[in-house]
Amino acid sequence: MKKDKILNLEIKYLLWVLLLCPFLVSATDNFIKYFYDFIQSNVNTRIFILQQGMKPGEQLPLTTPPQSYLKNSPRYILLKTLEELGKMPVGDKRQTALYIPQSNKLYWNWLKNCKSVSFIAPAVSGMVMIDGLPAAYCNADFYGYESYTLRTTKQLPQSKQEICNNAKTKGFSHVIIIDTDPNQNVVTQEISCYK
Repeated sequence: MKKDKILNLEIKYLLWVLLLCPFLVSATDNFIKYFYDFIQSNVNTRIFILQQGMKPGEQLPLTTPPQSYLKNSPRYILLKTLEELGKMPVGDKRQTALYIPQSNKLYWNWLKNCKSVSFIAPAVSGMVMIDGLPAAYCNADFYGYESYTLRTTKQLPQSKQEICNNAKTKGFSHVIIIDTDPNQNVVTQEISCYK
């Protein structure tokens, strides 16, 4: 009888350990990841400050606020471009689609989570994006992507005619292409698909 109680008690402890183990492993993994990201961000900030010609311990000058650095950032300019497109009249938006080629690393590498990047342009601009699925290497098996045929190969460069043909099959008469030049400057081009 006493042996059965000890055995039952050991099984209960074993079950608790088995239930808690995945939680503890996950919590530890998350802690390490966020701690590592924090340290990496801290080091990057210190490198940036040193690159500005400042000495360790010297305070950032108040005459050059971080906002001035932000306004010259290529991603900030890209975000502002998308916001400006969001101000288009609704009637024009219904006829116009966005196309952002995957060669535009400024856009497609915006977030670490490759599954989420496709949603930035439509969310900020309020416009439809054509050929806006994540890259082939991105394991996009949720977020609603299962409704689409996902990429299996790298996106190939497309001519304006190919982009227009794709847009016309979806009912759009105009396409705004958002790309970058070799210096990572944002370049937009509007094309009419019915010339």
